[in-house]
Amino acid sequence: MAEYWGSTEETEFTLVEMSLSEQLLALARNVNDAIRDAMNAVNDFIEHNAEAVRQRSVKVRGFKNGAERVKDRIVDYLARLGFSLPLRDVYRQLVLQLDRIAQNSDAIAYRLSVVASERSVKLSNSFANKLRSMAQLVFNEYSTLLSSIRMLQENPRRSVDEAKKVMAIEEEIDQKYRELELDVITELKDDLLSLMLMREIIDLIEDTADTIKDAAENILFLALYKVSR
Repeated sequence: MAEYWGSTEETEFTLVEMSLSEQLLALARNVNDAIRDAMNAVNDFIEHNAEAVRQRSVKVRGFKNGAERVKDRIVDYLARLGFSLPLRDVYRQLVLQLDRIAQNSDAIAYRLSVVASERSVKLSNSFANKLRSMAQLVFNEYSTLLSSIRMLQENPRRSVDEAKKVMAIEEEIDQKYRELELDVITELKDDLLSLMLMREIIDLIEDTADTIKDAAENILFLALYKVSR
């Protein structure tokens, strides 16, 4: 006869899920620190505060390294669980996506520090405002993802709602990216190196937004799984 809910096996599974949720939240908070300072570095760059950009780059590197250590612990934990955990691969994808967001944040902050310290890049108010708006939207997107992760264990229905909000914000970011992708060519057409570096920074910000959306899709799947049980 099949075991019913409340069995020892189900209790152990619930404890594993609770432990994973706690570890995911710890990782997500580390990543939040990294992406917050990376997006703030965008503002510092726009305001020509090279020293502030440099300091934020150092801080982001520390947050990224901390996130990487947490990521390694979770991956090790998942490996030791083997195939006994349903949706193990979804958890693993999510962990790697969070790590990628931290890695991108480090890359963005570092490149901004290089451009800010070595080149005098003048941006029009229109371009600067679009770039600032995109950076703010990306941080808002991640903050919503963090809320979805926080709700995953205690309120999966709320987690579903927050994950869906992430996808709506990502659509706004896509629009900003398309505008900046064209504007940057006109903005820096007389400075090829700055154009290349700024284009790379914008691409990294957009890739970060896409990765946040991908992570939200995995959270949505996990939350729906919990709701359906």
